[in-house]
Amino acid sequence: SNYYTNSGEEVRGYILRSFSIDADNSIEEISSIKKLSSTIAYRCEPVKQFSAFSAKTSQLNAKASLYVAQDSEYASMSCVDVSYRDNKLRLDVEVDNKISGNIVYIPTFDKSIDTDIIFDDYRFQEVTISEVK
Repeated sequence: SNYYTNSGEEVRGYILRSFSIDADNSIEEISSIKKLSSTIAYRCEPVKQFSAFSAKTSQLNAKASLYVAQDSEYASMSCVDVSYRDNKLRLDVEVDNKISGNIVYIPTFDKSIDTDIIFDDYRFQEVTISEVK
């Protein structure tokens, strides 16, 4: 219990007891992982942008793009079509040096881009990306 005594002494918390246990640090091998034939897109905002309200500021002067890592296969592309089912978004590509790997993200701060056609009720989506030439 937590309380103060009449003399002002603070009585807080609970008694912690330390003990040792034997741990089995072995890891089971994963039997199989489904190979993706597409790319995982993540619905999130880039650093410095957090909503449609922050997009209104002239100091940031940001335009929504498909954000990719420097080592991504899409980093050398300038414009892409992002497809999910029968829906397609055309986006410029921007390299984000704060991420790595082959995941991409699509922001929602720019209300002129309808991200709901890609992301319905989940922030991750398996998409197909093709370069616009």
